Amino acid sequence: MRVVLFLLPVAILVVLVGSLVASRHQHPVSLLVATPGMSKGPIVKPIIREGIYTNEPYLPSEYEIIAWFSRLGEPLVNNKFRYACERNLTVLITWESWGGLDDIISGKNDNLIVSSLQEAYQSCPQLDMIIRLNHEMDGVGWYPWQSSPGVYIEAWRRVIDLGRQVNPNIKWLWSPNQGTERARLFYPGSEWLDYVGLTLNYVEGGTYLQNQDVIESFGKPVIIGETSRPELINVVDSAIIVVVYFDKQDLD
Repeated sequence: MRVVLFLLPVAILVVLVGSLVASRHQHPVSLLVATPGMSKGPIVKPIIREGIYTNEPYLPSEYEIIAWFSRLGEPLVNNKFRYACERNLTVLITWESWGGLDDIISGKNDNLIVSSLQEAYQSCPQLDMIIRLNHEMDGVGWYPWQSSPGVYIEAWRRVIDLGRQVNPNIKWLWSPNQGTERARLFYPGSEWLDYVGLTLNYVEGGTYLQNQDVIESFGKPVIIGETSRPELINVVDSAIIVVVYFDKQDLD
């Protein structure tokens, strides 16, 4: 099944993405292939070497997305980025500001944000890029950007403003941990993002159906930005267009 990320109608269910390990995750990643009517597809575990898969015959023949994690301050242009550029793949980068949000809001990080995105654009102007910025903001205590909604939204909008000046073709993924009323408080507004996301790693967080009402209420296409539990994606008709599947060990 071919992933045509920006053209799929919202009624089409899940396709696979080929994901690569983040620099901070050292284990091979698994891939999930799901088709309408299936809650769980075949899973393979490719071998990885220097961050790039070496046994592509075991991957779906037409995967089109490479996904990884990157901290603000780390180069966005790495071996995975170059691999995607050479093969005309889309990248989905989870971009994390581990220094918190104050330096974003104050403008201290402006040059860092702009230079990172400029380097990416200049390295591969034609590359389709999705950035999942400071995900799971509705959680409490495990990320430094899990702040008050107002602070989070102010920082989010500043980054998006800067990013659109550098490269208006970047697609921005706002991706809470769960589809709850708390998550709504962090929503920065439809004009400030392109996709709504969700994490489905643990049974305690519920299945997609249990999160669906809130997640789809924003009227945006949905990307499951991180899951290690394919059985939690239990829908046939939804706004989901992409699922990024990591092996459970890559998320612990």
